[in-house]
Amino acid sequence: MEQIKCQKELEKYFEYYNNSPDMYVSVDYIDGLIEDCNKTLLIKTGYSREELIGQHIFFIYHPDCMQKVKKTFKMFSETGYIENHELELKRKDGSKIPVLLSVTPIKNENGKTIYSNSIWRDISNIKKLEDKLKVANQNLENKVAELEELSYITAHYLNDPVLNIQRELKTLDHNSNITLSGRPILKKALKYLGDIGEKLYILNSILAVNVDLGRDKREVYFSDIFHKVKNDMSRVIFDANMVINADFSQCPQIEYSPMQLNNLLRNLITAAIKNKPPNKYPVVEISTKKNDDQVVLIVKDNGIGFESEKNGNKTHGLLKKVTNQDSGMGVGLYIVKTIVNKNGGNMTVTSKPNKGSVLRLSL
Repeated sequence: MEQIKCQKELEKYFEYYNNSPDMYVSVDYIDGLIEDCNKTLLIKTGYSREELIGQHIFFIYHPDCMQKVKKTFKMFSETGYIENHELELKRKDGSKIPVLLSVTPIKNENGKTIYSNSIWRDISNIKKLEDKLKVANQNLENKVAELEELSYITAHYLNDPVLNIQRELKTLDHNSNITLSGRPILKKALKYLGDIGEKLYILNSILAVNVDLGRDKREVYFSDIFHKVKNDMSRVIFDANMVINADFSQCPQIEYSPMQLNNLLRNLITAAIKNKPPNKYPVVEISTKKNDDQVVLIVKDNGIGFESEKNGNKTHGLLKKVTNQDSGMGVGLYIVKTIVNKNGGNMTVTSKPNKGSVLRLSL
């Protein structure tokens, strides 16, 4: 009776073993030869039992992943255990089956491993879903990029009409024929248009960074970009009575997008102007140096400063102010940080109230 019961249990085991959704194989630990396998493995690979039994275990793996297979089995010999390693089996027709491999050792009474049981789980459907997800993500990224670019173009073209209206109203403001009651209204209109213009500039600046315009990286000289920015901002720099000293001798050039480097310097100078000291001439020192393989851009000013340790990341946030005197809207440093991060760098700020600030940009 006991023998019949054991026989039935054994039949149940073999039924499960052969018809499991996973592929099973037993391998001799010494020579790596296949000793047994289940029916699922034969169905999925197209081999007969006779074609597999006695073959080396590497036979069933696809050549494209053989290096990974060898590393995996080396790990098994060292640790005695493998769980969910992604590999590829080879069908009889040469096509691939992506699988997750788990291996457990079978030991004798002396604790010595005599063979191993390998389980392969077919993940073909999961890989297909992953591929579909990658395509969907790429399509989504493309749509977002198109939307950002459209937003940038829209904001850019809105800017010109606003500036034209502003100029016309300024002309009217200097006209002596404007009535006394009409002049306050005109002043308000000019203020509102000024606010709109500033916000359009902010929107343009942020969108220009996010749509990644000027993504072409090439060898550029800091001095060339700096002189262009300084020339473009000459009126603003003159009105601020600002002195800017630049020294790029330690690292004169970098592989970077010229547009993005221009944007960096422009926003750094603008931030220094907005936070200039109230009772002395503002001075900005810009320099470069090499730190291992990274180029570091250093911008030092004698502005109003702030408690950098206390404020931390607040200095990098969009539309954040760090001092009551700060006339900026936080956009400049946000744009700088975004550009630097997009290029795999980082930005640190060291500052003290009334002692100025030092920005280090690892580009």
